Amino acid sequence: MARDILLPFSVVLAMGASAQDLQRGEYFLDVDPGFGNGTPVTFAQAQEVSLPVSVDVSALAPGPHVLGVRMIDDAGDWGLTNRRYFMVRSMATGGDIVRFEHFLDTDPGFGNATALPAGPAPEVSGLLMDVLTDGLSAGPHTLFVRSLSSTGAWSLTNAQVFNVAVGIEELNAWGIMAGPSPLRDELVLQRNSGNEVIDIGLIDAQGRGLQGTRWLGDRLVLPVHALAAGNYLLVLRSSERAPLVLKLLKE
Repeated sequence: MARDILLPFSVVLAMGASAQDLQRGEYFLDVDPGFGNGTPVTFAQAQEVSLPVSVDVSALAPGPHVLGVRMIDDAGDWGLTNRRYFMVRSMATGGDIVRFEHFLDTDPGFGNATALPAGPAPEVSGLLMDVLTDGLSAGPHTLFVRSLSSTGAWSLTNAQVFNVAVGIEELNAWGIMAGPSPLRDELVLQRNSGNEVIDIGLIDAQGRGLQGTRWLGDRLVLPVHALAAGNYLLVLRSSERAPLVLKLLKE
């Protein structure tokens, strides 16, 4: 069965002091066959044309493609080629969701990512997953998730950006992740709950206080880009436990 896309185009052609009439048009998919060799587009001659272009994409493979459209006037002059990018997806519809899969950062290809347990269902919400991040470097990463239906059609790939903080082991008992280690431009502290009030202090090797703040939320960023390379101390104080002093290295 043919699959069509319908894309609107508006073209105005002016030549010098007087405008020429647009005589006809043509379009092509992906590869330009040369002026006059595209698929014809007919319309009533006019100085300005606004029309939908219906294009059969049944022979195109799923993925990104480009549609090129151009016009010629009654003087034989071609206008600029207008290009419109679009995506072709499988037309299979309906059916139940039979598979979820996820991957981190690099797409291994449809069907090759880490599978998630999911029974056949027309709709799934509140999906929970455990994602292994042990081998990831500190910094931003992207989690991708998609589903497969019983008709063989894949959904769009959904993306969620997250940050990985390399743990400073002594903070584990406080339920805190911190990184990067060694320090560069900033120290990022992350915890699951902001219920506990923690006073944070940064001290240099001579015992001088450089920064101090009260941490109330679940994420705290301390700028350290202005600090010289060397050793520093991070001090955490809470009314609920004994103070913790950690040694940090700034590159």
